[in-house]
Amino acid sequence: MLQEKFNKRGGLVLLFGRHFVGLRAQILLTAGVMRMSSLKFLLVDAISALFTIAFMVGAGYIGGNSFQIIRKDITRVEHMAFFLLVTFLALFLLLRYWRSRYKTHR
Repeated sequence: MLQEKFNKRGGLVLLFGRHFVGLRAQILLTAGVMRMSSLKFLLVDAISALFTIAFMVGAGYIGGNSFQIIRKDITRVEHMAFFLLVTFLALFLLLRYWRSRYKTHR
């Protein structure tokens, strides 16, 4: 029954499954175990690769044109993350100090 369903919808599973990092290898192995035809596999994988390549090249083109802006934003985010980390660490240590002091005076 599983093989019948994979034969019907295996192409769609491959088309979308190729983009999921954790599932990609398992889906490709399943295609082999379920004996998907090599021609169908290559055709579906090539179509899926075209979408992936177009998306990555487009993202690189858009990001490359605004590299300085992205770099500035990343630096700002890093500074904010560091500030928040130091603030939470200070609050954690202060809370821990107050709790230990409260327990010893009881």
